[in-house]
Amino acid sequence: MPTFSPPVIPSKTTSRAHSPTTVDIRYGSGYSQRGIVGINQDRRTASVIWSTLTHADATTIEQFFEARLGYESFDYQLPTDSASRKWICKTWQRSE
Repeated sequence: MPTFSPPVIPSKTTSRAHSPTTVDIRYGSGYSQRGIVGINQDRRTASVIWSTLTHADATTIEQFFEARLGYESFDYQLPTDSASRKWICKTWQRSE
């Protein structure tokens, strides 16, 4: 499994979101029951931004994502996390 090691730490503008997969079953008399679905029920997304990169550093990051083609997972540890996780980068954008 490849490990993403960017040449520069992302900017502080990085955002994260959680999207748990749940089911809500409603019974008669107003009773309902909620539960989680699946073994990986808490989908996490992150928006990682580098505000200032050299052309070479931006190319290195972009080539890593291009090599994964939006479907291959990789290990990466966000700067605020204590451990690495498996991620898939389906979209990325580069501004020059």
